[in-house]
Parts: sequence; C-alpha cells; structure tokens
Amino acid sequence: YLKYYRRKLKNKDRFVFESYVNDETLNTLYKNAYLFVFPSVLEGFGLPPLEAMKYETAVACSNAMSIPEVCGNGAIYFDPQSEDAIEMAIIRSFDREYMDLKKEQGRRRWLEISQKRKEDLEGLIALILKEK
Repeated sequence: YLKYYRRKLKNKDRFVFESYVNDETLNTLYKNAYLFVFPSVLEGFGLPPLEAMKYETAVACSNAMSIPEVCGNGAIYFDPQSEDAIEMAIIRSFDREYMDLKKEQGRRRWLEISQKRKEDLEGLIALILKEK
C-alpha cells in the first residue's frame, strides 16, 4: 500500500513513511507532525494517538476497538475500512479553528489518562506493599 500512496502524493517531501523508529525519533515525529493519522483496526489500548496528543499534535484515528473510548473528544474519527472516510478526516484537519479545539481537547484527554494511569499504578504499588 505504501508504494501506491507514495506515487499518488503531490508533495512527497512533506510526508514521512517510516517502519520501526526508536523512541527518540518517534517523539520527534509526534512533536513535529501536522496530523497523526492512525487507521488501526486491531489496536489494543490506543496508546499511539495518546502519545501524539501529549505533544498537542492533532489526531485522526480509527473509530474501531477501544480507540474512541481512550481518545475521547480529542480526535477526529473515521471508519478505518473506508479510504473516503480517512480522506475526509484529513481534509477536515485543514479547518484551523476546529483543529485548535481538537488539539486542546486531545491534550486534556492525555492529561486525564496520564493521571488515571498514575493513580492506578500508585494504587497497585500500595496494594502490593500492604500484602507484604
């Protein structure tokens, strides 16, 4: 699929298609991306979109699995099986006011999830230490 999309791109120098990248490179990509597009159909928790939200990067992602529950109102959603739906989500990202709102909502969602994860971890540690 990547070869097909690369051929169709008009401004190839404005897109990055990578396979595996280390954490440092991944964080740099999140920070500098205009839009993080995540068309997953098999994601477990939905961590990649949240990581993008951490850097106030706009997110367009799949409406499948647990992703909408995790990302809340901080993302644009699309049917990952529909190229037209993905295209419309990307086009919607050109509305600057809407995207500023989504970025703000995404950042808040990341903070909420981060706080919840911290509290859960602290609770688990307390439970483990209590049992000893």
